[in-house]
Amino acid sequence: VGQLDLVRARLRLGKRLEGVIPEVRNEGVIDLVDARHPILLLRGKNVVGSDISLGANGNQGFILTGPNAGGKTVIMKLLGLMALMARSGIPVPATTGARVDFFDPVLADIGDIQSVGGD
Repeated sequence: VGQLDLVRARLRLGKRLEGVIPEVRNEGVIDLVDARHPILLLRGKNVVGSDISLGANGNQGFILTGPNAGGKTVIMKLLGLMALMARSGIPVPATTGARVDFFDPVLADIGDIQSVGGD
């Protein structure tokens, strides 16, 4: 019964986030259109979606630049959360056709007075 409750909770969260079940493989690809940060959605913020393609079509690197308070940390947290959500069987807040492959391990190194608990 506990396993069924867990599956139901994952699906309810995915529905609340207007998520989709991503395609999952083992090739190290994240390909998302209109991906929205789940924590910001749960907090009721107006979230602008981001398009992210990493590992597909030979894109093996990811350069993220911009001014202070430009959303770089939000994007990095978004990538980690999407990887963990897909691994956990939770639908991800993105458009249909999303792909989030398995990554092992998923690591975070937050510096510069950033907080995992923050937005």
